[in-house]
Amino acid sequence: MIGARKSWLALVIVTASLVLLDACAVGPQFKKPAAPTVAGYTTAPMSATSSTPKVVGGEAQQFFDGRDIPGEW
Repeated sequence: MIGARKSWLALVIVTASLVLLDACAVGPQFKKPAAPTVAGYTTAPMSATSSTPKVVGGEAQQFFDGRDIPGEW
């Protein structure tokens, strides 16, 4: 039982060491890639509203760019 614990602990130590050493594989020559030069997620500008369903309370959904959504919650 004690031998099994020691071998399990040794396996954990070796695995942790390999993971830590693998993290250094990127090296000091790594350069962060440039951010994409796009204005939005779509190829064409989005319309201001979406389609309106023919149900009670089915107003058109409106899209606003650049609003403080977390602040409005």
